[in-house]
Amino acid sequence: MIYQTTKSSSLEQIVFNKHTELEFCDELQVISGYIGPDPVRKLSELPFNTKVVYGMYASSGIKNVEHDKYLEINKNINNTEIYYSTQPIHTKLYLWKFQNNIVSSLLGSANFSFSSLNSLNRELLADVSKNNFNGLIRYSQMVFENSLLCVDVDVDVDVRNRNPDKNVNDDQVVDPSTCSMALYDPKKNEVQPSHGLNWGQNDKNHTTKSDACIPIRVNHIRNCPNLFPTKQGFSLSPGGKLQRTNDPIEILFDDGEVMTCVLEGSQPIDGETFPKQIASFPEKATMGKYFRKRLRLDNEQSVQKHHLNSYGRDSVDLTLITEGIYQIDFSV
Repeated sequence: MIYQTTKSSSLEQIVFNKHTELEFCDELQVISGYIGPDPVRKLSELPFNTKVVYGMYASSGIKNVEHDKYLEINKNINNTEIYYSTQPIHTKLYLWKFQNNIVSSLLGSANFSFSSLNSLNRELLADVSKNNFNGLIRYSQMVFENSLLCVDVDVDVDVRNRNPDKNVNDDQVVDPSTCSMALYDPKKNEVQPSHGLNWGQNDKNHTTKSDACIPIRVNHIRNCPNLFPTKQGFSLSPGGKLQRTNDPIEILFDDGEVMTCVLEGSQPIDGETFPKQIASFPEKATMGKYFRKRLRLDNEQSVQKHHLNSYGRDSVDLTLITEGIYQIDFSV
């Protein structure tokens, strides 16, 4: 059977519920080119042991903020082990096992990240025939034999864009793009009264005053085009009306918070359609409560520019870590 994310179900639901269809299962192994903190920490909800391999560590490396989050998960979740592959692995393989034997497997294009598992119609996974299980056992053994536990002293942190086949000098290693995004309206030098951090203050369109978003402005997209992918059109039927999907992402904040969000809304720029704001998902109030907590405000209090000034910062720095995974720095 072939699976993909639709409006009624997601690949994430398929992966996390697959064991309920099996007679016996005592372990899940995930080998994925890229991984994300949100699905990794959700492994604690499964009633058996799990192992996850970040396959592209050898060539893409790992940033400090990402590595620290996996160390935290590895420490606090007893049923999960996180590995980094020492050779580039781009496979997306999911193995359900019982007494070291594979009882079910999915293979496809979906990384073990929130974005890949929840993006509408973008990725797919398919059941693997039992005739191929022996080959998958040999392959997975090879991957684990060439992987480091995330707590291993040999893990090389904050090294990116590495290519083991080329000699690259340190001054040639380029950090991912970073965009500084103001949390107020620069034209009026004040936080928007019913948008941005005060999005929920507009009672006509919101049910809670805590709702918030980070506006994506035209200059953000033009200055940092790699951070904000265009909104792709899709149709529910051949030749049908094109619709725009909100791209899900994971955000790692400087204080360790992990938030699932969407690149939401649409704005036309130079003939293409781009997202208009970053909002928490599934509840827009999650972001609003988070920023108000850091600003030491009540959950539904209107945010003013002087609150940001008192905190010591009126903008955030958004950095792309890898596809679908971002960091936001709001530190003083």
